[in-house]
Amino acid sequence: MTEAKIRTTKWKEVTLEQALDDDWDMIPTLTAFSQTQDFCQHLEQHRTALENIISRHLGISTADLVLLDRKHWVWGSFNICLPIDIIRSHRTSALPRQAILRLPLPFRCGEKYSPGNVEEKLRCEAATYIWLRRNCPSIPIPRLLGVGIPGVEAFTAIENESLWHRFLWHLQRFRAWLQGDTLAPFFRHDRSDTLSSTHGYLLLEYVMAGDPLSSSWQKYRQHGTRRDNLYRGISRILLDLARVPQPRIGSWTLNSRGIISLTNRPLLDLTMLWNRHEIPTGIPKILTYNSSPSYLQDLLSYQDLRLRHQPNAILSRPDAVFQLSALAALRALQPVFWKSQDSREESFVLTLPDLHQSNIFVDDDWNIVGVIDFEFAPVQPIGIVHVPTWLTDKGVDELVGPALDEYREAHDRFLEVLQEEEESADRERASHHPSLLPRGEEAVPSPAAKHHLSSRLRQDWQTGKMWFNAALRSTNAFPLVFEQHIQPRFFDKFDPDMEGNALMRLWSEEDCEEFIAKKLRDKKGYDERVRGLFNAAGNRAQSQV
Repeated sequence: MTEAKIRTTKWKEVTLEQALDDDWDMIPTLTAFSQTQDFCQHLEQHRTALENIISRHLGISTADLVLLDRKHWVWGSFNICLPIDIIRSHRTSALPRQAILRLPLPFRCGEKYSPGNVEEKLRCEAATYIWLRRNCPSIPIPRLLGVGIPGVEAFTAIENESLWHRFLWHLQRFRAWLQGDTLAPFFRHDRSDTLSSTHGYLLLEYVMAGDPLSSSWQKYRQHGTRRDNLYRGISRILLDLARVPQPRIGSWTLNSRGIISLTNRPLLDLTMLWNRHEIPTGIPKILTYNSSPSYLQDLLSYQDLRLRHQPNAILSRPDAVFQLSALAALRALQPVFWKSQDSREESFVLTLPDLHQSNIFVDDDWNIVGVIDFEFAPVQPIGIVHVPTWLTDKGVDELVGPALDEYREAHDRFLEVLQEEEESADRERASHHPSLLPRGEEAVPSPAAKHHLSSRLRQDWQTGKMWFNAALRSTNAFPLVFEQHIQPRFFDKFDPDMEGNALMRLWSEEDCEEFIAKKLRDKKGYDERVRGLFNAAGNRAQSQV
């Protein structure tokens, strides 16, 4: 009898043994492919509605566009993207040649577990596009052409609206101005399509310039000139974002009037990922933060909640000691790495945690020509900004031994390039304000006073704060990050049976042994559920023979 396999992506199948060996909850993954196929079939049945949606936002006839066939559709962790060709004519001359209709996959966003996640994700991503276009125009992002919120609301870019709607929008903008608000350049109108009650979307310009960095990453990632160009582009993005201080920690969101505000909780990929796996986050959608400590405590609570609610989070008693002691230590060390008296930690900036090879478009020389995907772009403390950990193509839990040496070299070079960009920006600002310089003095920045971001990142490497932050951001790698990079700074010797058990008991006031026993029972139940999925898959395969 052939071993049962379950397809999880277009290119990958997993066996029962592989599923049981994975330390992440595989049940949503084992059902995601079939759910995605059903979702695609549903969209196919509403192709006319999709074409009408696109036509309405672009202000053209459906005859002027082509929604590409299903074989061209692409899906990722949270969305499915439908490419659109726009036929060139005098009616479409102001439009991009191609566009993308991007729809969140409800079952990948935890919509069933936490209703409203899809709407929250769409409003935050749309607001981030609007905020970036308004405040950081030098960051190359695609045009946002339209937004559809599940229900009745839609927003169309004002340049693609009729003269009458543009006139109405200007009246609305004036009224918003009188109330102290700034209206986004989008006209709000009602949805009337057959998908309106259940599905939302973003309509975006397709990035025509360059190619995804991921397409040439393996070939050129050690090429010096290309690497420096990439580092320079990322540095400029980080500096552009750092120059615009934010009033609090949270995410920008687009309200029903078409006004963006920093009033949503900081929306992270972990938020949707946890809810996908029926793990609560404990953070209401309307919660924002005025200080770093409370936010950091809630980030650590993400891991606490995962350990409590993920059925296979703990594999054995030694694994429990490993994870619980690491979490207790991270909680105790938070004030060590994040000193409350440091006013810089209370500076908040918009961050792009999802800035990686697949979301960066580059030319042949690896100059950045496009950046996409802003669904998870919260405002966070500037102290959480970091040098990307993917620069050497390793996961954060793989950066040990020779891999760490390679990353250290890339990290140092990145900071050299970042400092060069800071110096260049300082000279440019000084040249625009020569009256600020003493007579006859050149615009040379002070090396001690100017390079705040690069010097802070160097300091974070030296103190180990970088690794503390990496542990906060990880899905489930925090125990390894703690063991590899933080534990040696505070323990000359670490015996799991001694120091590990002692630390574990600081994790919670509850009885750790009872908690571990419960989690091991949860693991047995989880294993049975996974076996049931594979038995069902095997039975289906047999019935089709």
